[in-house]
Amino acid sequence: MNTRTVLAGVAALAIALSSAPAKDDVELHQVPEEVRETALDAIPGGRLVSVSVETENGVKIYEFIAEDADGEELEIDVFEDGRLEEVERVIDFEDIPNVVRDALAERAPDFVPRETEWSYRGDGKIVYEFSGKYRGAEIDAEITEDGEILLFDDDADS
Repeated sequence: MNTRTVLAGVAALAIALSSAPAKDDVELHQVPEEVRETALDAIPGGRLVSVSVETENGVKIYEFIAEDADGEELEIDVFEDGRLEEVERVIDFEDIPNVVRDALAERAPDFVPRETEWSYRGDGKIVYEFSGKYRGAEIDAEITEDGEILLFDDDADS
């Protein structure tokens, strides 16, 4: 490996790290009350475990790790103004609705899931989020509960 290759790799890593959202752990008592209340309202009977804050495009988003009333772990993302962005829970691929499974199979018949999440968005939509492999490439996909593909990000078709 030559010096030019090593320097190019270091430069690419530096660019990737500088463009990643900044994420900092904070104490729950440091979170604005309106933000904390929104998170608690999303999990009646549950509890907030921890929180971090990141800035995306100049907007703070508080990311809570929480447990619902049944002790199941989930993530709750709340904008700094107190609006709910989304509530996410990791689920088994087998637990997704058939209409969602059919839409994914039609778009990516050989998809191999790595992680599947159920997501309730602040706009009221329920979306299933997938990451995994398709034709040897890593993909991310988002499909609504009625089978509409919102995102299918892969390098396999390019």
